[in-house]
Amino acid sequence: MQTYVVGFLFSDDLSKVVLIRKKRPPYQEGLLNGVGGEIKVGEWKHDAMRREFLEETGHDHKEWREYACISNANYKCFCYFGMSYDFDQVKTMTDEAVGIYEVKFLSSLSTLASVQWLVPLGLDKGHYYSESEHNN
Repeated sequence: MQTYVVGFLFSDDLSKVVLIRKKRPPYQEGLLNGVGGEIKVGEWKHDAMRREFLEETGHDHKEWREYACISNANYKCFCYFGMSYDFDQVKTMTDEAVGIYEVKFLSSLSTLASVQWLVPLGLDKGHYYSESEHNN
């Protein structure tokens, strides 16, 4: 079974989210998704989330909170929520373009279907974020 992480980093006021325009796998090509990727053998899932976000955005966000897991017979994907004061430091680091998008316009964007409910779910779960965790 393949294991993955995907993270949604929100602005400190929760009005914007970082998404990446996918080129692969083929079924995701051209669609926006959260930032993430495969968990390496022996790697902790939280460390994978931090590594993937850094590799794809150049931003080393340390405070990720797992809030959901999607799975089937072939894969398991752990979903993470993050919030950042230095949100504007994300940039494209690979051939897949990273962007900052207004949450209120999410329904009008070309996203993976799951993004349309994972972002609101992340925002809902994010209300449990404590001030000490928010200081990143």
